[in-house]
Amino acid sequence: MQPQRLRELARIYSWASSSEDSCRVPSARQNTSRAIKSSQMTEKTTQLLCPSAQPDMTGATVFGVINGTPEEPRVSYLKKEAIVDLSRLRNMGPLLPGHVFRIAAQCEQNRCVHFSGERCALAKRIVDDLQPVAEHLPSCQIRPTCRWYEERGSAACLRCPQVVTYVAESMRPLARIAMPNDPEHAADIS
Repeated sequence: MQPQRLRELARIYSWASSSEDSCRVPSARQNTSRAIKSSQMTEKTTQLLCPSAQPDMTGATVFGVINGTPEEPRVSYLKKEAIVDLSRLRNMGPLLPGHVFRIAAQCEQNRCVHFSGERCALAKRIVDDLQPVAEHLPSCQIRPTCRWYEERGSAACLRCPQVVTYVAESMRPLARIAMPNDPEHAADIS
C-alpha cells in the first residue's frame, strides 16, 4: 500500500490520533499517576513493552502508522480503541508490517542486542543523538508500559515519532543509532 492510501485508511477507520490528540500535555495529576505506575513498573520490568518490536515477537501489537517520507518518516499514533490484528495483514504486497506500522511487543531484555544490563541502549542513543520532533507528548497508547518511557521519560516520547524499524539508506543518523555495536555508543548507558 502507498503511504497516501494508509493515511486515508487511518482517517476512515479513526486508527490514528488527530493532531489535536497528539499535542496534549499531561497534567500534574497524570504525572503523579505516571510516577506511581513507574514505581510499580520497576518491580515488573518483564511487562515492559519494546516500542521498536518485530511483528513476530511475543505480544506484538500495532500502536502507530508510519507516515511522512522515507527521508523524514513520522508516526501517527493509534487511538486506544483501535486494534490492528497483525495476523490478518497478509495481503500487504511487498510491504512488511514493520514498513507500515510501529509495533510494540514484550521487551526481550537480555535476548535483545540493544539491551545492556538492565536498560535499553537503543533508547539512550535515541535520546542522546536525535533531536525532538514533537513539541508535546504524543498521544500514545503504550506509554504506561513502554520501556523507553520508563527509562528515559518524555525525552524519548518527543523523539519517538521519527523512529522506524526499517531505516532507509538516506537516514544515516537513525541507521547509525540503530546499530548496537557502534563504537561511538559502546560506553555505559546510565
